[in-house]
Amino acid sequence: MSRACVLDIRVESGVPLVDVRGAEAPSSSAIAAAVQALARAGHLEIVVNLQQAGDEVHAVLQGLMTAAREVRAHHGHLVLVGALRQAIEKLAPDLRGVFHVAASESSALSRIKRARVCAAGTCCTARVVI
Repeated sequence: MSRACVLDIRVESGVPLVDVRGAEAPSSSAIAAAVQALARAGHLEIVVNLQQAGDEVHAVLQGLMTAAREVRAHHGHLVLVGALRQAIEKLAPDLRGVFHVAASESSALSRIKRARVCAAGTCCTARVVI
């Protein structure tokens, strides 16, 4: 029996945060669908934590490109958390402006809010089990 992957969606300081974790990495289309749903709901700043996404970072980034462009079309930002800068540069050099990269959730939220934010939440407002 395989364990399900989980997308935790929670709000920290008014910003939706999608936390990707689990035994198996969720499909890139599932992550993109969650981000697109948040964008259609009117969220302009979205944080996606990929620190525990596993080895499928390239597939996830490719799946998020359309969602990121949709967010950028509304003058918003999609901030990815994790050591992803090199993966983005290898994927396509012209994507540097599409994604913002942060080392931690706190630094991502601080960049969005332009103030120091401490994100240590363990609760989530929605949990999508895939």
